[in-house]
Amino acid sequence: MSMLFYNGTFLEQAVADLVYALLSFAIMLWALKSTKVFVHRLALTKPMIIWGIISLVTLGIVFGFGGVPQHVIMVLQAKHLLVNTLVALSAAIFEESINRGFFLSGFLAYAQYNSRSYKLTRSAIYSSILFGTFHLVNLLGGNSSAVFQQVFWAFVIGVFLAALRFTTNTLFWGMLIHFLLDWFPSASTKFDIQQASWGIILAVFTPLLVASVIYLVKADQAYQKLPAESVA
Repeated sequence: MSMLFYNGTFLEQAVADLVYALLSFAIMLWALKSTKVFVHRLALTKPMIIWGIISLVTLGIVFGFGGVPQHVIMVLQAKHLLVNTLVALSAAIFEESINRGFFLSGFLAYAQYNSRSYKLTRSAIYSSILFGTFHLVNLLGGNSSAVFQQVFWAFVIGVFLAALRFTTNTLFWGMLIHFLLDWFPSASTKFDIQQASWGIILAVFTPLLVASVIYLVKADQAYQKLPAESVA
């Protein structure tokens, strides 16, 4: 899409990206028949509630570290508000459709077919590994150390978003969070991925990863109690 609209305006590129993202979402919806994972949402157990709250708190820390609140204020005052919004919305729709749509559902179906244990946890981790790995494309024009950090934190965010999809039984909450993470003033221009120290990256993102994985394990325990027909 970038090559096709190389000489186009930012707005033309953003609209093209959104059309492509919506097409991807439509194909995903056609293939999976629904954005749901289960016929009925998982019943939240006490351990799930506890670790879910911890996951949300650690996500708030990640939001603060990433400057999401400041970015929201800045983007609302930016010159290219519409373009920045379309770019972030396109990324959220496309990446969630592919990763938490196709891949997550595919790995879950594979785990069910092979009667694997910890189906939700496995499918969340596997799909998130792919999600993180896809960011290696940024090695083509970015700082390699910063890109590898992006691969790591994208993997962590992916695990959380997979847990969120299992919990809410929809893709839309994940799309909203993904949108907020990508909604910043420079979304319509070329930018370099910023590098931080690995110590800081690990300190900020590891608690979210641990909390999300424990939550998924607890969700798996609840999932095992569901009748087979409850899975969408």
